[in-house]
This record gives sequence, structure tokens and C-alpha cells, in this order.
Amino acid sequence: MSGYRPEHYQNYPRNIRVTFWASEEEYARIRKRMSASKFQNLSAYLRNMAINGYLVNIHEPNLKKNLSLFNRFSNNTNQIAKRLNESGRIYGVDVQEILSGQKEIEGQLRQILEAFNKAL
Repeated sequence: MSGYRPEHYQNYPRNIRVTFWASEEEYARIRKRMSASKFQNLSAYLRNMAINGYLVNIHEPNLKKNLSLFNRFSNNTNQIAKRLNESGRIYGVDVQEILSGQKEIEGQLRQILEAFNKAL
């Protein structure tokens, strides 16, 4: 595709212009999604969406909390496994701790997935 190109674009690496029409509602949705992404430039955002097909940015505060829970849970499980290997015993409290940790992590993951599905 050729045509007029302003002089300041003559050495620009992208030499094909792509345009499309959108309704006011579609444009508002595009801008809303762009503002929720890392992109500040509409052209860059649309190019990324067209090339990659989708863009996922998760701004979920529960993700950090869940990672912290997972690390604590892993450390506790490792300590219990070490004790079991050393003594051959495991206590009911340890098993309950593992189960409650799993339930807490599962609950956090469900919240994150719900928030992700709402964003789509």
C-alpha cells in the first residue's frame, strides 16, 4: 500500500497504514481495555492486539497474598516431611495444617479466577 507519507515518517520502520471504523460504544470499550493494560499509546495497543490475538494483564492484589501463602505452606510441608523422615511419625495437627493451607490457597485461587473471568 502506497500513498502520501509525511516527511518525518519517511524513515519510520512501519510503512503500511492500517485503519478501521468503530462505533462510539466500541471505541469506548477499546479505550477502557487499553487503559487497563500497560499501553499508553492506542496504536501500539491495537497493533499488539492484532498481532498477538489477546492481551492479559492481571492486576490482582490477591496474587501476592496467594504467593505468600503458598511459600508458607511449602515451608511447613517441608518441615513436616523432614520430621517424618527423621522420626517416622506425623502428628494430626500437622495434617490439619496442611489441609487448612490447601483450602486457603484454593479459596484465594478461586477469587483470582473469578476476578479474571469478570475482566474478560
